[in-house]
Amino acid sequence: RRLIVLGSYGSWWVHNVSNGYRRATFSSPDGRPESAALSSNGAFVAMASRSHVHVLNATSGKSHTVIPWPDVQALVFQHARGRGVPTLAGVDGQGRIHQWRGRGAPVDVGSSGLNGIRSMDLHSDGRTLALGDRRGGVEVWDLNSGRQQGNWSLGDTVRALSVAPDGRSVFALSDESHASRLPIGGGSAEQVLSGQEGEIHALLTAGQRQPFAITAGEDKSAHFWWLSSGKNFARLIPLKQGWAVISPEGYFDGALEGKSEDRLDAIIWEVEKTSLPLDGFMESYYRPALLGYLLAGKQVTETPVTRISEELPIPPTVTLVEPSGSSRSSQSPLRVVLELEDQGSGIEKQRLFLNNKVLDAQSAETQVIAASGNTPARWRVTYSVPLVSGENRLKAVGFGKHAIEGAAAEATIHHQPSRPGPKPNIHILTVGINRYKNPDLDLNFGVPDAKGVLEFFTKHSRQLDAPVTPMEIYDNKATKKGILNALESLESTNPEDIVLIYFAGHGDTRKGEWYFIPHDLTVPHRDDYLRRGGISSSILQLMIAKIGAHKVVTIIDACKSGAAVDRFSTFKDQRSFALLSRAAGIHIAAGATAKQNAGELDTLGHGLFTFAILKGLNGDADSRPKNGRITISEVFGFIKEAVPKLSRKHGIPRQNPVINSKGSDFQLLRH
Repeated sequence: RRLIVLGSYGSWWVHNVSNGYRRATFSSPDGRPESAALSSNGAFVAMASRSHVHVLNATSGKSHTVIPWPDVQALVFQHARGRGVPTLAGVDGQGRIHQWRGRGAPVDVGSSGLNGIRSMDLHSDGRTLALGDRRGGVEVWDLNSGRQQGNWSLGDTVRALSVAPDGRSVFALSDESHASRLPIGGGSAEQVLSGQEGEIHALLTAGQRQPFAITAGEDKSAHFWWLSSGKNFARLIPLKQGWAVISPEGYFDGALEGKSEDRLDAIIWEVEKTSLPLDGFMESYYRPALLGYLLAGKQVTETPVTRISEELPIPPTVTLVEPSGSSRSSQSPLRVVLELEDQGSGIEKQRLFLNNKVLDAQSAETQVIAASGNTPARWRVTYSVPLVSGENRLKAVGFGKHAIEGAAAEATIHHQPSRPGPKPNIHILTVGINRYKNPDLDLNFGVPDAKGVLEFFTKHSRQLDAPVTPMEIYDNKATKKGILNALESLESTNPEDIVLIYFAGHGDTRKGEWYFIPHDLTVPHRDDYLRRGGISSSILQLMIAKIGAHKVVTIIDACKSGAAVDRFSTFKDQRSFALLSRAAGIHIAAGATAKQNAGELDTLGHGLFTFAILKGLNGDADSRPKNGRITISEVFGFIKEAVPKLSRKHGIPRQNPVINSKGSDFQLLRH
């Protein structure tokens, strides 16, 4: 995670690669070094002066070792994390190769026939050394025996070298558009890793079980290749502060939050004259931890879809017929009409959002006004939309094949009611389960956490801008029917109201769908039982769409039900929550964990996730800006940073909350 930058006058800087910030500035011991190398574990820096090589601590800049070693022109530093001894290899001005193994003086290995070393790599075994020069020459040496194991002439400057993880070949970068594979022990150079746009500037190899290469170059992205087949399997695109990973099939992962230039929608798919933001492909192609899945050799999806490289289905266009553009209205509800037109991939569905929250599509009237054979070619959809006082932002989107989302149509209505509407309320539904019908599922936190959230709001009612209407369901009352009835009762809330829904209990994800496990579901590890008896994210989406209030927050503190849990389990949950937040236009914070930890309740009085929420609501979240007012975005920002820190502080297995905010930000309370 460190980048070392050398200055012209002996200064050197340490940068944090993850955010680009300069972490420290140091001075070189003997002025400007002739060459330098960062150890493979990032802990040390070796700097060569005219007479010595200085090994420095990369964090503090303090001297670790000084090695008498004159005229070193090129260095490479291998130090495997947690094992082995540090190994330095260097070439001096006369072409002599030396090796240093953590103590004593450097050992003379042999004499290179290369002229002007431009690249070096040392295998993790500290034994196999590859050298490349400005004329395209490559040599491979066995440092232990002092024997040369091969040499090649590639015809152009060797800009990068990497010894393959198995130690049987070297990958060299001299041509602008591809790499060369050089078999150690004999054999001709083989052209590999071709197909990247523009020049390739950098190369490295990694991976023991499934070796792969990473190349980077003129297209400002990193490409991942399997060494066994030479096939490209992923592309990493850095954004201003965010990032995205895309596979050749079109699956992707990346930043969902932050400024527009840092999110996935900063990346555009282009076909002919159509441009589609990447995040419009989320429902079928978004896969959190995509790169981890690929590197682990795991199946990315259980339901494969069309490769984007083979077909890019163009979604339908959508037009807001009534109203169009900005307007004013004293009427509420307002008639809203939108039209969708097929562009070749059909019309699968549509959504209408008001102030970022989705409206109930089942309540809309849909007409087919044109058809191509038996296939609808144009829809007209009419909504009756209750407005809030002031600004009302409408956004309509259409979906085609594979649920690919098209460009949005937008309008703004300024509503001035003829008479004041009802005063807003804050409706809080808390669901907590400690005791399940199947006692093997019993928990410690569900009820205390749910009650803690509700008690906070009732005790701090004077700090709220509206009265609280509580609704609570615990243990044997929290059946599937009981929970759905409670959600249904929120349909009558008014547009100006706030709704907060809190779930604490078991949850699990199967085949891309997240399920909350109610009290009466006894066999959640069986897929058929889970589908029938669980409350899926799809059901939640439909019920949230029917809620009258525009400001909806859902908080989920769930742990796995005991089914098989692997390191990718929480990422499956993350996908479901992200899609629910996007489709419903609401705020979601989820603290899904692999298992409960009784120590949290004893130490904190709550589960870690809920403890962080309450801590934020009590004032710690008021920071952006600190003005005595706490917004929902401040609460979510606080818990995202606080939960990992609290888990370290209290010795609890690390937790990373899943935060997705697609709803409008609003003030929750004063303090």
